[in-house]
Parts: sequence; C-alpha cells; structure tokens
Amino acid sequence: MSTTADRKAELELKKEKLRALREEKLRREELKLRGLGGIDSAPASSTDLRGEANALLRNLGIDPLKSPEVGEIGPHLPRRVDNGTR
Repeated sequence: MSTTADRKAELELKKEKLRALREEKLRREELKLRGLGGIDSAPASSTDLRGEANALLRNLGIDPLKSPEVGEIGPHLPRRVDNGTR
C-alpha cells in the first residue's frame, strides 16, 4: 500500500521529468531559431550539398565534376529496378 509520502515523492519525480522535458524543448527551439538546429533541423537539399562539396574540392585544388543531365544518362548505365524487396 502506498503512503502519502510515497505519492508525494512520485509526484515530485514526475514534475522534475516534466520540467526537464520543457527545458530541453526550449533549448531545441532556441537552437532552431539561431540556425544551429541539430538533429531536428530539416536536411539540406541536394543542390546545397553539391555546392558545398564542390567548394571543398576547389579548396583542395580539384575541379568538381559536372553532374549529368537527365538526358545524358545512356543505356550503358544499369538502371535501378525497385521490385519491392529489401
């Protein structure tokens, strides 16, 4: 049987967990507003990533490769077929 003291202690633990969750949520929101979003931030687009990669290659003295246009992919390249199995 649970005593009043046990119930109060359990309630305090729950309040502390809730307080910690709220603080973490506020911290994540502040990071997101500052543009420092970590895990929860939206992923960068492929063009952003490609541009960043090209800039890094240029800094290393390597000319970046031109990405193939849609029509440039020829029949010599195998096409990926998704048959629903993984």
